[in-house]
Amino acid sequence: MELERRVHEVMTDTAENRSSMLNDVMAGRRTEADAITGWLLSQTKRELPTLNDLATQLRALEPTP
Repeated sequence: MELERRVHEVMTDTAENRSSMLNDVMAGRRTEADAITGWLLSQTKRELPTLNDLATQLRALEPTP
């Protein structure tokens, strides 16, 4: 399947990369995590406790304004 092959190709090509979000955390900067998780949470009326927990944990890594 083409999609599966492409996914594995991207995973292999980027395996050594450090994410921009991790770079932000390591540098003590705010990340885009709240924008991403906030948008996802705003797109549903369902309760998503795991995503809410993830958003809370990511916010805890960010510097306080």
